[in-house]
Amino acid sequence: MKFLVKTVTALEFDLWMIERQLAKKELRLSQFQAYIKEKYGSFLDRQFENFKKFDLYHITSYEEIAKELVPYQKKIMEFHEKFYQLHKARIDLDHEEVPRTKDYEIIGESREWRSSRLEIRRVETGEAKIGEIKTGRAGSTEGTEEKNTGKTDRETDIILREKEERIDRLEKDIKEFKRQRDEAREYSISQYDKGIKDLFGMMNDIRYGKVIDHLFSLLHRDDIDDELAGYLENFFMLLEDMEIEPIAEYEDEILEKENITKNYNLDFDKKNYKAGGVKIKYVGWKYKDVPMEKPTLALKEEN
Repeated sequence: MKFLVKTVTALEFDLWMIERQLAKKELRLSQFQAYIKEKYGSFLDRQFENFKKFDLYHITSYEEIAKELVPYQKKIMEFHEKFYQLHKARIDLDHEEVPRTKDYEIIGESREWRSSRLEIRRVETGEAKIGEIKTGRAGSTEGTEEKNTGKTDRETDIILREKEERIDRLEKDIKEFKRQRDEAREYSISQYDKGIKDLFGMMNDIRYGKVIDHLFSLLHRDDIDDELAGYLENFFMLLEDMEIEPIAEYEDEILEKENITKNYNLDFDKKNYKAGGVKIKYVGWKYKDVPMEKPTLALKEEN
């Protein structure tokens, strides 16, 4: 759960920055907090405080990060959707459809936050120098400005490097998710196949009179009622749609004695076998072209 809420918070923050950047909306942390509060209730409250304290403490401009993340929007969104589908049973949502570009009226923002944003605005519009953001004073020397500019560039490089590392981790997580998804799909298919075979085996078990074989033999009788024949034809068409099909025909030519048990079950002792003296009793069945039951032979009645 710890890593789940950390991942949800980080993904939401990245997508929130990207979508608001594209919509030319202001990136204020209080707006992000209001957004996740509306969407998740208290689910991310504790993690948000840690996220703000440890992940965002050195960031002075979310806009620069958002610009760098925009080209990765599709990848991050795809991973977000897959991650949510995989863990949605463990993620608490108050309101699923909350736009990330929604603006909230925030009451009681601190003077410190307002002041810092004002300084950043002044720098962006050329009304102050970079040094004013750091010191809160005007009149910085040219050397100080260059020094602080270099420091800001280094901080930006660090932030971008961290984002690249996060994207690399997300790509690895996506690959791992696909691997787990493929394993789950293969397991589901194998369980489905096993269920089909088990159900068919029970329905055609000799203890219950081999119901499937009996119905199939009725379909080949000349005196069958037309309505019943129609229902039986539909039933065996349904089995065919499920890839369950008979192996043999009642008129199949029987192999020589040395191969007889390889392809057939015998309803008699093998020593009583005589060429031309046996017939198909049960046609046998295959699922996806793999035999489930071999055809069964019986001795022909002597005239």
